[in-house]
Amino acid sequence: MRLALRHFGLMLLGVALIVPTLQAQDKDKKDTPEQKEKVIKIGDIAGKVTNIDANEKSFHLQVGKQDVKVMTIDDVKIRTKNPPVAYDDKGNKKKYTAKELKELKGDSKLPGYTAEFNDLKQNQVVEVSLVRKKSDKGKQPLASMILIVNQPN
Repeated sequence: MRLALRHFGLMLLGVALIVPTLQAQDKDKKDTPEQKEKVIKIGDIAGKVTNIDANEKSFHLQVGKQDVKVMTIDDVKIRTKNPPVAYDDKGNKKKYTAKELKELKGDSKLPGYTAEFNDLKQNQVVEVSLVRKKSDKGKQPLASMILIVNQPN
């Protein structure tokens, strides 16, 4: 009988130690950001940037004679076809080494070189990859990647 009570007591002690740990793990799962929502690639469009709204992370794109407002996903990738222009101490255009170009490129799976949303300017020619969230059927497509093809003159 004593042996059974000891085992029962140890089992209760074990449960008392494990349950708060499991509850803390469940709480951690709830506090972490939700899993990335699945997106479906719709296609690509190209056009000239006519207006930019940095606060909303959106821009207007002139495609042919049509002006289209393009919204972006939260983690939109901005790339530029050519490496950024840099100058040396004498004011001459800098020539990048292969190693420097590789560093500027960043993710080798993506085209071009890394850039920021602030690098988007009016009259630039861009190629935009459009996606749609799986749960947002029928809603406006969002830009997942913007490739700056040509700088304005």
